[in-house]
Amino acid sequence: MNCGPVINYRCDELSPFVTKQGNVLLFSSSGHANLGGYDLFSTMFDPEAIVKAIESNDSTALTKAFESPINIGAPINTVYDELFPSTPSSRFDTLLYYSSNQSSPNEEYAFDMFVFRPAYQFDTVKQKQLVKWQITSPTLKRADKLDP
Repeated sequence: MNCGPVINYRCDELSPFVTKQGNVLLFSSSGHANLGGYDLFSTMFDPEAIVKAIESNDSTALTKAFESPINIGAPINTVYDELFPSTPSSRFDTLLYYSSNQSSPNEEYAFDMFVFRPAYQFDTVKQKQLVKWQITSPTLKRADKLDP
């Protein structure tokens, strides 16, 4: 059953991966708001609502099971293509594996494997760790502004 317009935009969506916790979908898209090429996105979903929608053959209910996708942002996403997100963790923001052609932009089919683990900094006032990288980026491009 097609996941519907919340996930599937007018451009291609590829390489779905469900995290260990079972309610976060990671995928690549050349649509939605992106930095260029294919970017990695995440979305929360309700697994029980998906099962019910499939069992009842209700595509409208399936669409409602997903939240709007969020671009993972820089520094992971670049103007090049990022594909095939995966993580052994229940949280992709602590350890993320993916493929990108950012190392060799002039070579066709020059995808390399990357692993991203954010550097942490300790906040002595609040006594907790802070992640140094941001999930969002101010340079996102709206997909509806891209050339078809």
